Amino acid sequence: MPDALTLLLPIGLLVGFLGSLGGVGGGFLIVPLLLLSGSFFRAAGFSPEMATGTSLCLVVCTSLSANTVGVWGKRIDYRTGALFALASLPGAFGGRFLIKLIPADSYVMVFSLFLFLVAVYFAFTRRKPGSPMIAGKPRELKERTGEHHRFEVHMPTGLVISFFVGFLSSLFGVGGGIINVPVMVLIFGMPGHIATATSQFVIFFTSFVGASEASFHSQVEWPVVLWMGVGVVLGAQVGMRVAKKVSERGMRLLLGGILALGAIALFVRTI
Repeated sequence: MPDALTLLLPIGLLVGFLGSLGGVGGGFLIVPLLLLSGSFFRAAGFSPEMATGTSLCLVVCTSLSANTVGVWGKRIDYRTGALFALASLPGAFGGRFLIKLIPADSYVMVFSLFLFLVAVYFAFTRRKPGSPMIAGKPRELKERTGEHHRFEVHMPTGLVISFFVGFLSSLFGVGGGIINVPVMVLIFGMPGHIATATSQFVIFFTSFVGASEASFHSQVEWPVVLWMGVGVVLGAQVGMRVAKKVSERGMRLLLGGILALGAIALFVRTI
Protein backbone atom coordinates (compact mmCIF):
# COMPACT_ATOMS: atom_id res chain seq x y z
CA MET A 1 0.00 0.00 0.00
CA PRO A 2 2.77 2.57 0.75
CA ASP A 3 4.28 1.90 -2.70
CA ALA A 4 0.88 2.40 -4.30
CA LEU A 5 0.38 5.68 -2.43
CA THR A 6 3.66 7.09 -3.77
CA LEU A 7 2.15 6.91 -7.28
CA LEU A 8 -0.33 9.55 -6.16
CA LEU A 9 2.39 12.23 -6.15
CA PRO A 10 2.89 12.34 -9.95
CA ILE A 11 -0.85 11.78 -10.47
CA GLY A 12 -1.47 14.78 -8.24
CA LEU A 13 0.90 16.89 -10.34
CA LEU A 14 -1.14 16.17 -13.47
CA VAL A 15 -4.48 16.67 -11.72
CA GLY A 16 -3.40 19.97 -10.19
CA PHE A 17 -2.02 21.21 -13.51
CA LEU A 18 -5.10 20.37 -15.57
CA GLY A 19 -7.52 21.44 -12.84
CA SER A 20 -6.07 24.91 -12.39
CA LEU A 21 -5.41 25.38 -16.11
CA GLY A 22 -9.07 24.77 -16.88
CA GLY A 23 -10.33 26.51 -13.76
CA VAL A 24 -12.29 23.42 -12.69
CA GLY A 25 -10.44 22.38 -9.51
CA GLY A 26 -9.40 18.84 -10.54
CA GLY A 27 -12.29 16.96 -8.92
CA PHE A 28 -13.54 15.69 -12.27
CA LEU A 29 -10.31 13.71 -12.54
CA ILE A 30 -9.94 12.68 -8.89
CA VAL A 31 -13.39 11.14 -8.27
CA PRO A 32 -13.37 8.69 -11.22
CA LEU A 33 -9.77 7.75 -10.43
CA LEU A 34 -10.68 6.82 -6.85
CA LEU A 35 -13.93 5.04 -7.79
CA LEU A 36 -12.10 2.95 -10.38
CA SER A 37 -9.04 2.22 -8.22
CA GLY A 38 -10.70 -0.58 -6.26
CA SER A 39 -8.44 -1.58 -3.36
CA PHE A 40 -5.26 -0.25 -4.97
CA PHE A 41 -5.07 2.93 -2.85
CA ARG A 42 -7.44 1.83 -0.06
CA ALA A 43 -8.01 -1.72 1.14
CA ALA A 44 -11.78 -1.32 1.42
CA GLY A 45 -12.09 0.61 -1.85
CA PHE A 46 -13.86 3.95 -2.22
CA SER A 47 -17.57 4.47 -1.71
CA PRO A 48 -19.11 7.54 -3.39
CA GLU A 49 -19.09 9.36 -0.04
CA MET A 50 -15.42 8.54 0.58
CA ALA A 51 -14.34 9.34 -2.99
CA THR A 52 -16.11 12.70 -3.11
CA GLY A 53 -15.05 13.65 0.41
CA THR A 54 -11.40 12.89 -0.38
CA SER A 55 -11.71 14.71 -3.69
CA LEU A 56 -13.14 17.83 -2.06
CA CYS A 57 -10.16 17.98 0.32
CA LEU A 58 -7.84 17.83 -2.68
CA VAL A 59 -9.86 20.48 -4.52
CA VAL A 60 -9.31 22.73 -1.49
CA CYS A 61 -5.55 22.18 -1.94
CA THR A 62 -5.74 22.91 -5.67
CA SER A 63 -7.75 26.09 -5.29
CA LEU A 64 -5.68 27.34 -2.37
CA SER A 65 -2.50 26.89 -4.39
CA ALA A 66 -4.01 28.44 -7.53
CA ASN A 67 -5.32 31.39 -5.51
CA THR A 68 -1.81 32.42 -4.51
CA VAL A 69 -1.09 33.05 -8.19
CA GLY A 70 -4.40 34.82 -8.73
CA VAL A 71 -3.85 37.05 -5.71
CA TRP A 72 -0.30 37.95 -6.74
CA GLY A 73 -1.35 38.72 -10.31
CA LYS A 74 -4.41 40.72 -9.14
CA ARG A 75 -6.66 38.64 -11.38
CA ILE A 76 -9.48 38.02 -8.89
CA ASP A 77 -12.73 39.99 -8.77
CA TYR A 78 -13.12 39.67 -5.00
CA ARG A 79 -16.57 41.23 -4.65
CA THR A 80 -18.12 39.00 -7.30
CA GLY A 81 -16.26 35.94 -6.03
CA ALA A 82 -17.24 36.50 -2.39
CA LEU A 83 -20.95 36.91 -3.19
CA PHE A 84 -20.95 33.85 -5.44
CA ALA A 85 -19.19 31.84 -2.73
CA LEU A 86 -21.77 32.80 -0.11
CA ALA A 87 -24.61 31.81 -2.44
CA SER A 88 -23.00 28.42 -3.07
CA LEU A 89 -22.70 27.39 0.59
CA PRO A 90 -26.33 26.24 1.20
CA GLY A 91 -26.15 24.13 -1.94
CA ALA A 92 -22.87 22.60 -0.76
CA PHE A 93 -24.54 21.33 2.43
CA GLY A 94 -27.46 19.99 0.40
CA GLY A 95 -25.20 18.03 -1.93
CA ARG A 96 -23.45 16.25 0.94
CA PHE A 97 -26.84 15.34 2.43
CA LEU A 98 -28.21 13.91 -0.83
CA ILE A 99 -25.18 11.74 -1.57
CA LYS A 100 -25.96 9.67 1.53
CA LEU A 101 -29.37 8.74 0.09
CA ILE A 102 -28.25 7.51 -3.35
CA PRO A 103 -27.28 3.81 -3.77
CA ALA A 104 -23.63 3.40 -4.79
CA ASP A 105 -24.28 1.82 -8.21
CA SER A 106 -26.90 4.43 -9.09
CA TYR A 107 -24.52 7.19 -8.04
CA VAL A 108 -21.70 5.84 -10.22
CA MET A 109 -24.03 5.62 -13.23
CA VAL A 110 -25.31 9.18 -12.73
CA PHE A 111 -21.77 10.48 -12.21
CA SER A 112 -20.53 8.74 -15.37
CA LEU A 113 -23.28 10.44 -17.40
CA PHE A 114 -22.47 13.79 -15.81
CA LEU A 115 -18.77 13.27 -16.51
CA PHE A 116 -19.45 12.42 -20.15
CA LEU A 117 -21.49 15.60 -20.63
CA VAL A 118 -18.64 17.60 -19.12
CA ALA A 119 -16.22 15.87 -21.51
CA VAL A 120 -18.36 16.83 -24.50
CA TYR A 121 -18.50 20.41 -23.26
CA PHE A 122 -14.73 20.61 -22.90
CA ALA A 123 -14.02 19.06 -26.28
CA PHE A 124 -16.52 20.86 -28.48
CA THR A 125 -17.15 24.33 -27.07
CA ARG A 126 -15.07 27.48 -27.03
CA ARG A 127 -15.09 30.32 -24.55
CA LYS A 128 -14.85 33.74 -26.06
CA PRO A 129 -15.14 36.81 -23.84
CA GLY A 130 -16.96 39.79 -25.24
CA SER A 131 -20.06 41.83 -24.57
CA PRO A 132 -22.10 40.46 -21.64
CA MET A 133 -25.29 38.63 -22.54
CA ILE A 134 -27.18 40.21 -19.63
CA ALA A 135 -26.70 43.83 -18.61
CA GLY A 136 -25.45 44.13 -15.06
CA LYS A 137 -23.34 46.21 -12.72
CA PRO A 138 -20.13 47.39 -14.43
CA ARG A 139 -16.94 45.98 -12.96
CA GLU A 140 -13.33 46.99 -13.58
CA LEU A 141 -10.16 45.11 -12.75
CA LYS A 142 -6.51 46.05 -13.19
CA GLU A 143 -3.96 43.27 -13.23
CA ARG A 144 -0.45 43.57 -11.83
CA THR A 145 0.75 43.73 -15.43
CA GLY A 146 -1.24 46.95 -15.88
CA GLU A 147 -3.93 45.44 -18.13
CA HIS A 148 -7.41 46.86 -17.56
CA HIS A 149 -10.55 44.75 -17.95
CA ARG A 150 -14.19 45.86 -17.99
CA PHE A 151 -17.20 43.57 -17.77
CA GLU A 152 -20.69 43.50 -16.29
CA VAL A 153 -22.03 41.16 -13.59
CA HIS A 154 -25.77 40.51 -13.31
CA MET A 155 -25.72 39.51 -9.67
CA PRO A 156 -29.18 37.83 -9.37
CA THR A 157 -28.28 35.45 -12.21
CA GLY A 158 -24.86 34.74 -10.71
CA LEU A 159 -26.26 34.05 -7.24
CA VAL A 160 -28.88 31.57 -8.46
CA ILE A 161 -26.34 29.72 -10.57
CA SER A 162 -23.88 29.70 -7.66
CA PHE A 163 -26.39 27.93 -5.42
CA PHE A 164 -26.64 25.05 -7.90
CA VAL A 165 -22.87 25.09 -8.39
CA GLY A 166 -22.44 24.51 -4.66
CA PHE A 167 -24.92 21.63 -4.79
CA LEU A 168 -23.19 19.90 -7.70
CA SER A 169 -19.77 20.54 -6.17
CA SER A 170 -20.53 18.61 -3.00
CA LEU A 171 -22.65 15.94 -4.69
CA PHE A 172 -19.98 15.01 -7.24
CA GLY A 173 -16.84 16.04 -5.32
CA VAL A 174 -15.83 18.66 -7.88
CA GLY A 175 -14.96 22.32 -7.70
CA GLY A 176 -17.77 23.78 -9.77
CA GLY A 177 -15.52 25.70 -12.14
CA ILE A 178 -17.02 23.83 -15.10
CA ILE A 179 -20.09 26.05 -14.60
CA ASN A 180 -18.53 29.13 -13.02
CA VAL A 181 -15.99 29.83 -15.76
CA PRO A 182 -18.39 29.65 -18.76
CA VAL A 183 -20.93 31.81 -16.91
CA MET A 184 -18.33 34.45 -16.13
CA VAL A 185 -16.92 34.43 -19.68
CA LEU A 186 -20.05 34.07 -21.80
CA ILE A 187 -22.70 35.80 -19.71
CA PHE A 188 -20.64 38.46 -17.89
CA GLY A 189 -17.95 39.02 -20.54
CA MET A 190 -14.94 38.31 -18.29
CA PRO A 191 -11.57 37.50 -19.91
CA GLY A 192 -10.85 33.79 -19.60
CA HIS A 193 -7.89 34.04 -17.20
CA ILE A 194 -9.79 36.47 -14.94
CA ALA A 195 -12.78 34.11 -14.87
CA THR A 196 -10.46 31.19 -14.07
CA ALA A 197 -8.81 33.05 -11.16
CA THR A 198 -12.15 34.27 -9.77
CA SER A 199 -13.59 30.77 -10.16
CA GLN A 200 -10.73 29.32 -8.12
CA PHE A 201 -11.49 31.87 -5.40
CA VAL A 202 -15.12 30.69 -5.28
CA ILE A 203 -14.10 27.02 -5.47
CA PHE A 204 -11.98 27.30 -2.34
CA PHE A 205 -14.94 28.24 -0.14
CA THR A 206 -17.43 25.87 -1.78
CA SER A 207 -15.13 22.87 -1.59
CA PHE A 208 -14.01 23.77 1.94
CA VAL A 209 -17.59 23.48 3.21
CA GLY A 210 -18.10 20.11 1.53
CA ALA A 211 -14.70 18.84 2.68
CA SER A 212 -15.37 19.92 6.28
CA GLU A 213 -18.69 18.06 6.33
CA ALA A 214 -17.07 14.95 4.86
CA SER A 215 -14.21 15.10 7.36
CA PHE A 216 -16.65 15.45 10.26
CA HIS A 217 -18.33 12.20 9.16
CA SER A 218 -14.98 10.39 8.58
CA GLN A 219 -15.49 10.28 4.82
CA VAL A 220 -11.95 11.35 3.88
CA GLU A 221 -8.99 9.06 3.17
CA TRP A 222 -6.23 11.23 4.62
CA PRO A 223 -3.18 9.25 3.33
CA VAL A 224 -4.47 9.79 -0.21
CA VAL A 225 -5.03 13.49 0.51
CA LEU A 226 -1.50 13.89 1.87
CA TRP A 227 0.29 12.07 -0.95
CA MET A 228 -1.75 13.43 -3.82
CA GLY A 229 -2.06 16.85 -2.19
CA VAL A 230 1.65 17.60 -2.56
CA GLY A 231 1.48 16.98 -6.29
CA VAL A 232 -1.82 18.85 -6.63
CA VAL A 233 -0.40 21.99 -5.01
CA LEU A 234 2.70 22.02 -7.23
CA GLY A 235 0.74 21.21 -10.38
CA ALA A 236 -1.79 23.97 -9.68
CA GLN A 237 1.01 26.52 -9.45
CA VAL A 238 2.29 25.55 -12.89
CA GLY A 239 -1.20 25.47 -14.39
CA MET A 240 -2.11 28.97 -13.25
CA ARG A 241 1.18 30.39 -14.52
CA VAL A 242 0.80 29.00 -18.03
CA ALA A 243 -2.96 29.62 -18.33
CA LYS A 244 -2.43 32.56 -20.70
CA LYS A 245 0.29 30.88 -22.78
CA VAL A 246 -1.09 27.50 -23.87
CA SER A 247 -3.52 26.64 -26.65
CA GLU A 248 -6.91 26.55 -24.98
CA ARG A 249 -8.31 24.39 -27.78
CA GLY A 250 -5.61 21.75 -27.35
CA MET A 251 -5.95 21.74 -23.58
CA ARG A 252 -9.73 21.35 -23.77
CA LEU A 253 -9.50 18.46 -26.27
CA LEU A 254 -7.01 16.67 -24.04
CA LEU A 255 -9.03 17.15 -20.87
CA GLY A 256 -12.26 16.25 -22.65
CA GLY A 257 -10.72 13.02 -23.92
CA ILE A 258 -9.49 12.04 -20.45
CA LEU A 259 -12.88 12.74 -18.90
CA ALA A 260 -14.69 10.77 -21.63
CA LEU A 261 -12.50 7.72 -20.99
CA GLY A 262 -13.20 7.99 -17.26
CA ALA A 263 -16.94 8.26 -17.89
CA ILE A 264 -16.96 5.20 -20.14
CA ALA A 265 -14.92 3.17 -17.64
CA LEU A 266 -17.29 4.10 -14.80
CA PHE A 267 -20.37 3.25 -16.87
CA VAL A 268 -18.95 -0.13 -17.89
CA ARG A 269 -18.26 -0.87 -14.24
CA THR A 270 -21.96 -0.52 -13.34
CA ILE A 271 -23.33 -2.88 -16.02
